[in-house]
Amino acid sequence: GFCVGVKSVSAEIGYSNFTVQIDMRHKPDTCQYDAVLAHEDKHIKTYLSVIDDLKADLQHSLYLAVDSVMPVFVKSRADVSSVVDNMNNRIQNHPDLVVVKHRINAEQEIRNKKIDQSEDNKLLKKCK
Repeated sequence: GFCVGVKSVSAEIGYSNFTVQIDMRHKPDTCQYDAVLAHEDKHIKTYLSVIDDLKADLQHSLYLAVDSVMPVFVKSRADVSSVVDNMNNRIQNHPDLVVVKHRINAEQEIRNKKIDQSEDNKLLKKCK
């Protein structure tokens, strides 16, 4: 048989790519297009800043989640993959990790609403 446990964790924290879609009524290289793009860029920077601000909490909760997963004995090699998948699910759904993910989402929502409320399409209105 085999003893299956978590030896190490490799995790990337952050976003790999952002896609900004701009209404086709705003043609590229126009004031309106550039204003919308600048506004959306502020949202992207907000997402990244929240991750930076909560990165230590996220890492700590990941360590707690990993520490909570106990090794499992399996009889055959064929059972290893499903046990590893189960361990991964238990890590990702660990309460400490879930709480930090919710905090990240809430903080992003709060900061994004502040951007939208403070700007109120000011940049776009300047184009008219």
